[in-house]
Amino acid sequence: MASTVVKGLNTALTNEQHNLQHKEFYCHILNTAFSDEAETVPAFSAATLISRCTSGAIYCKLVNKTSPGTVKRYNKNPMMRFQELENCREAVEAAIGLGCTAINFPPSLLVDGVENVTLGLIWQLIRLWLLRNISNSNLAFLRLPNESAQQFAKLTPKQLILRWLNYELQSIEPKRTVSNLTTDLSPCDTYISLLNKFFGDGQMPLSTFSISTEEKARRIIEVTKNNNIQTAVTAEELMTPDEQYHFTFVSNLMEARQNQNGATNNNNSNTASINSGFQSNSGLQSNSGLQSNSGFQSNSGLQSNSEIEVIIQETEEEGKRGESDEVTEARVAAENEINRIKREIDLLERYYENLRQEKLELEKQKELAAKAVEDEKATIAAIAATASTTSTSSTSDFNIVSPSSSSVEARLNDFMRAVDSGIDIEQIAENVKNTKPKDEPNKPIRKLYLSVVSGRQLAKADLFGESDPYVIVKHMNAENKLKGKYRTQVIRNNRMSPEWGVTMLLDNFKMDDYLDITVWDWDPLPSDDFLGEIKLARKDIVNGETKWFPVSKSTKKSRKTKLKLTGDILFEFDCYYPKDN
Repeated sequence: MASTVVKGLNTALTNEQHNLQHKEFYCHILNTAFSDEAETVPAFSAATLISRCTSGAIYCKLVNKTSPGTVKRYNKNPMMRFQELENCREAVEAAIGLGCTAINFPPSLLVDGVENVTLGLIWQLIRLWLLRNISNSNLAFLRLPNESAQQFAKLTPKQLILRWLNYELQSIEPKRTVSNLTTDLSPCDTYISLLNKFFGDGQMPLSTFSISTEEKARRIIEVTKNNNIQTAVTAEELMTPDEQYHFTFVSNLMEARQNQNGATNNNNSNTASINSGFQSNSGLQSNSGLQSNSGFQSNSGLQSNSEIEVIIQETEEEGKRGESDEVTEARVAAENEINRIKREIDLLERYYENLRQEKLELEKQKELAAKAVEDEKATIAAIAATASTTSTSSTSDFNIVSPSSSSVEARLNDFMRAVDSGIDIEQIAENVKNTKPKDEPNKPIRKLYLSVVSGRQLAKADLFGESDPYVIVKHMNAENKLKGKYRTQVIRNNRMSPEWGVTMLLDNFKMDDYLDITVWDWDPLPSDDFLGEIKLARKDIVNGETKWFPVSKSTKKSRKTKLKLTGDILFEFDCYYPKDN
């Protein structure tokens, strides 16, 4: 069996020995993480670690330890394989949302207890747990002078830790730099310098540099315990050039330093420059609630709409996850709500414009009716005048009866009531609202409200469970250039009748523009599965229409698939033309 995987203390370790050491190390951390649940979660041991993780419940618990409430539902005591697969799937999806790289963590391998896969996921979850209390609001001093907020936010956890180490060393040992978390730290001299800076030279005198590495490591662990720094790393592990040991120990020091300095940590001129941040793959958290793919989360929102647009453009790649699912769901929900309000405003504007036109028409009709009344009144008066001057002999020839003033008034009142009874503003308003909007197929569309309503009988792309479909809509011009990009939320485990109910606002849809619509199956892997495309030209968009469109295969290489594509998507169109107010 091959050896020399890890070297420390003049020994060469085999893969099995290396994995065993890591299992024991992980168990130490897990026992610390679950110390408050000791009655319900038995202590972990290296011999049973893999078997205890196959159910997936431990992964879900550890995710919720890092970010409470992330996995809302899982089977705590699964009895069937499909329940274990579902647990592992939920845990992997949640881990991706928090920043794990789950490319090699298929749920089936986790349930089967494949050791390297299991240990890999455990370490990534442990790494998130180690960083759970480190807020970047006190780390603004790490940002370089010419570094943008987006660049700083994209630092990986390892890069962030290395930058923090070098920053702390700069004031005491300018010539010392740390470029890795293995050989640069295993001699322990860097830790001695840091502890002297944090807690005073008395605890780690300069003479400590001249003693053996074993003694240095022992003294370092002793000082950390004396200063209430909890760490799972032992003195022997501290001397080993193993990234996981040193990542753990440095993260413990970072948390202790943050607690030591409190909110006033390194209050220099760069402190305010980090306030554009967001949460990312590092798992660092604070009070923003807005996440992305990059560094970590700060105490404020994004600085401007332009930054939001930049981030969306950078992170939204077709068929790939550019941001955590939680953020995507929140962003789609927010955009949908904004578009719903805009659509209601436009509907009201159209509604009141129609009312105004109806009112003008009714006033015109009323004027004509009033004129007719006056004409009728004049006619009646003329007849009465003629009758009064006619002789008695004539009356027998013409049989004219002189109307009384009361009968003339009664007739006039009846006529006015007949006219007034036709003016029912509320009924007119209801009729206007229920009238189907006029379609003008030969005109460009100033505002197009496209509603992605639902789907039916989409293709099954996953071996286990149903597809998790979502829709991407691209507004393209005649030169195939992108004018706008939109997407729906993911509907989990429902390919037969997913309901999105998302409304998108597309501006300035010209006669030669078209919609490139694609349907995808979300997967906990970097690339999602293509479920079909729909191309809609201007002639396909009919104002006020709700219509099903079938999905089809694509000629693009990036959308090639071996799946038999089936199903339809239901769209609703609401158009506002240039002449509309």
